[in-house]
Parts: sequence; C-alpha cells; structure tokens
Amino acid sequence: MEGECGFSSQLSQELVSILYNGPYLIPADSYHPVDRYSRHSLFHWLSGADPQEVQERLARSHVVFLGCGGIGNLMSVNLATAGVGQVTLVDSDLIEKSNLTRQYLFIGAESVDPNARF
Repeated sequence: MEGECGFSSQLSQELVSILYNGPYLIPADSYHPVDRYSRHSLFHWLSGADPQEVQERLARSHVVFLGCGGIGNLMSVNLATAGVGQVTLVDSDLIEKSNLTRQYLFIGAESVDPNARF
C-alpha cells in the first residue's frame, strides 16, 4: 500500500488490523448461502419458483461475456453477486479512462492495459 496509496507500512498494518478485528468484514464461512441470497430467494419465491433450486442452478452455471465494456462489466458483476458459479470475461479492447466511471472492475492505473489477459 505504501507505493500505491502513500501509506507507511505501519499505518497499512494498523488499518488492516482495524478492519480485521472490527465489525467491518464478514468471514465467508460465517453465514449460510441461503442467508446471502435471502433477498433473491424472496424474489424467486414471489415469482413462483423454488428459491433453493434457482440458487443451486445459478451456482452450477457458467456465463461467458464477449466484451467487458460498460454493459459486460456491469452484468458480470451483477451475475457474480447473484450467485453464478463461474463468470468468464473475454475482451481484446483497451481500457479507456473515459469509461472508468462505468467500468468499475478496472482502476485508473490499468487504463492502458488490455481489458483481459491470457
């Protein structure tokens, strides 16, 4: 963090310690997957589908995005957080600074890098 953020190593360790020891981070194994997707489950249930079956099917699915510009970027994040098991992004374009406001998978330092690396 020292090089990228300008924080000293000691300050970086203190900040990580605050996050780790405080009520800010939730360990991945601290809740049941049903709890994680409870809002989605409510939607599925109200739509007449079996919520558990839908989440299990999403977890087994694999989605490939051909292009991770504004739309592909947003949709890949939405599907990943909805529980899709595997998301693959394919894009041969370059990241442009003018697109960073809507392509939040990338940061400014990557603005001259290809969208995807093989």
